[in-house]
Amino acid sequence: MSFARTLTTAVVVSLAVGTAAGYAASTVTVGQKGKRFSETEVVINVGDRVDFLNDDKVKHNIQIKGPGMKFNGRMQAPGKMISVSFDKAGKFKARCGLHPKMKMTVKVNG
Repeated sequence: MSFARTLTTAVVVSLAVGTAAGYAASTVTVGQKGKRFSETEVVINVGDRVDFLNDDKVKHNIQIKGPGMKFNGRMQAPGKMISVSFDKAGKFKARCGLHPKMKMTVKVNG
């Protein structure tokens, strides 16, 4: 199964941007097999989500830094998924706190 770019659609209400109407948000799934992210970069829109699936045999620790965000997913056991929503535009750096070579970028369009 390839986790290169899995898109699903969910309807969410966005009160954060001042709209009462819903919009279709996308979800991108990023795998973590072999102590590597399946993507080096993903491009999404504000309100979209990235699901980090630990399809590896070891634990990982997703950490994300960017405009207005400092996220630490703590220990992520094999087979578990961590979902991160992005509500601001910008460039975000994701990494694994346990495996320094695991790095990727999430670009969020406004």
